[in-house]
Amino acid sequence: MKSFYLVFLCLFAAAVPAFAEYTPNNISNECDKGRHHVASHPRSAYYRSDGTYVSAATVRSHCRDNQNGFEFWRDKIKTDRPDQWPYTEEKSKKWSVEEKEKLLDALGNLGNLFNLDSIKGIFRLDRSIYYPNPASVSKDGKIVIYDSAFDAGRSLDGILTHEISHILYWNLGKSEKDAYLKIAGWEKSGNPNAQYIPTRDGYVEPDGRLSPDEDFANNMEYLFSNPQKLREVSPKIFIWLNEKYQKKINSNKDVKK
Repeated sequence: MKSFYLVFLCLFAAAVPAFAEYTPNNISNECDKGRHHVASHPRSAYYRSDGTYVSAATVRSHCRDNQNGFEFWRDKIKTDRPDQWPYTEEKSKKWSVEEKEKLLDALGNLGNLFNLDSIKGIFRLDRSIYYPNPASVSKDGKIVIYDSAFDAGRSLDGILTHEISHILYWNLGKSEKDAYLKIAGWEKSGNPNAQYIPTRDGYVEPDGRLSPDEDFANNMEYLFSNPQKLREVSPKIFIWLNEKYQKKINSNKDVKK
């Protein structure tokens, strides 16, 4: 009789993993079109980009509406380490469910201007060697997000706008780039180690003096998040960027879904 119970218990234990495959957290194909599955996860308290406070909670497994640009961005979120990333001290880290959803929310807020095919992927690493730097980008289109991007008080919208704007600048045609350099007061240098030198007085962030693309990324971030400051500090740049990009930034009507 004991042997019968032992056999029964063994068979039952072996069957448990099969039953576990059908728990709600693992069902990802039952959401309607235009929605996606979100596994249950602990959620930290945070503020949305519109200032709404969201309290800490345990979020149950559910289907939610796809964010703007979901189909475009979904495959850009990578789980491995970016190839040939120069900073070996920076370690790969797994995206949490909460982080992925926050990332998709932020990307969905940006508009189709930033849906660039030249973005090769968005990767998750732990801590920048330039801590508390929240993100980095490479010229071959790889964006890295660090732990500090999710710190309280950080704007993930602003961080992503900044990093993608580097790529936007690198993709500008020669005439567009020359026009920006002229309006932004960057002059050619005789120093082979510094192609351009800054000549204007006002910068929304001090590190804008380092290079034209850092300056451009800062100005684009402020055009999106704090246009009044950009207008006050660099009015000519505000006008140029506003005329070129603002309508696209404010409209999500033709975002790829």
